[in-house]
Amino acid sequence: LKNREILSSYKRAPVILEAGYKDFLQPIFVGDMCNIFCQKEGPDITTIISEGDGLNKIQTSRIKKTKAKDTPVKDVVYDLAKSLRLPLINPLNQLKTMLTKGLSLSGNSMLELERLLKSQKFSVSVQDNSLQVLKHGESLVKEAIILNSNSGLISSPEFNQNNLLTLKCLLMPELKPGLSLYIDSLIFKGLSIIQSVKFEGSSYDESWFSEVEAKVV
Repeated sequence: LKNREILSSYKRAPVILEAGYKDFLQPIFVGDMCNIFCQKEGPDITTIISEGDGLNKIQTSRIKKTKAKDTPVKDVVYDLAKSLRLPLINPLNQLKTMLTKGLSLSGNSMLELERLLKSQKFSVSVQDNSLQVLKHGESLVKEAIILNSNSGLISSPEFNQNNLLTLKCLLMPELKPGLSLYIDSLIFKGLSIIQSVKFEGSSYDESWFSEVEAKVV
């Protein structure tokens, strides 16, 4: 009851959610609480917390700058990241192009960053309150996490309507969007890049899973 009262007094609060096995816990989410809702179900009270990764900074960051022709694109990205007040996870070594014409930045910093990187065939996302910039079709690191029946794979991978490979495995905090995943199953064997991860866990039943969407490369 006391924890619910404390949480309900905040409009926004930083959140770190950890999960793991025995004494080894790892973060599976770092972000901002944006809403809290309590509902009574019989004798129990359920607290539902809505959260967003980097949500507060994404919603409040604004930029108004003009960049000249021949400015390195990565310098523009650094300026936008500074405006967002979010650190970059990875270096921008592959971003070697220059602006072919002057560029006006005005408005929400995240939208401007997405627009700029899309034109360069890169993507950006927020992972654990940090910016992750990736070239289309490439992963954050070259070394892949191996997933098979011995390492936690539960269900046979399937392709969904968006042509992404979906699978279910034991809860693994190290699974993050942007990482390489080598899947070894009867249905599919090969490399993929994680696009999204949904964690499901409970302290009162046997739910302890990760649901992954990955793009085959």
